[in-house]
Amino acid sequence: MKNRLPCACLATAAAFLALALLSPLSARAESRDALLEWAVPPVFQTWAAYGHLVRTIDLDGAPDGKSTLRADLAAGGLEWSPLGWFSLGAFGGAARARVNEIMTECGNLEAGGGLNADATLWQITSGQHRAAWDTSFRLELRASYWRSGDDGQGELEWAEYYAALPVRYRLYRNRGLQGAGTSDFRSLAVWAGPAFSAIDGTWSRQHLLDRDFSETHNFGLAAGADLWLIDSLKVGGRMEWFDEVTFSLGLTYSF
Repeated sequence: MKNRLPCACLATAAAFLALALLSPLSARAESRDALLEWAVPPVFQTWAAYGHLVRTIDLDGAPDGKSTLRADLAAGGLEWSPLGWFSLGAFGGAARARVNEIMTECGNLEAGGGLNADATLWQITSGQHRAAWDTSFRLELRASYWRSGDDGQGELEWAEYYAALPVRYRLYRNRGLQGAGTSDFRSLAVWAGPAFSAIDGTWSRQHLLDRDFSETHNFGLAAGADLWLIDSLKVGGRMEWFDEVTFSLGLTYSF
């Protein structure tokens, strides 16, 4: 037993010495290095937004087969970025909507929600280590389901599948020698690109009369801007053109 104890101590010391030599550990007491480290920690974002949706639809039973879907949407969500270039999120909220040809007022508020994903496919910078600007090509995906309650004029429910390929230009205000020691920067981004939307829904009245509808114009254009008020807080707005104009305003906090 007496011989085994020194051997065990020596083996333990040798193991820690080997780890010290093989690991990029600093001798400073304030070192933030670790034996195991995730180089790019996940970033979470929470957001809230209001949107006004207007889309031309093909409606069963309409005089000319066309009508307009109008909806007010309020939603909030949480996004997770396991990688610097990719994020995945979920959101929920409420909607009130109407179809012009068969409803004179919007229905009651009902819950809805969905999933979204964003990816930066390609990024161009000025070539400096901390460039003052960048241009990126992005992919946005969203799938959502919404309902608007029956207030005597019928009930609406619809699903939307959305995709966009925007080009974003982002300008960083304080990048350079003055801001080289900070991790985040106030900035402004503007973006625009082609978009695809497919809406499929049903209007029903007391479950006795159903009319299906679908979006008439599936291809359009999306554009918007984001302003970072502080390092982790931004406000943004977006517009989408699919024969009619849809807009939304939102607030996002990163942590």
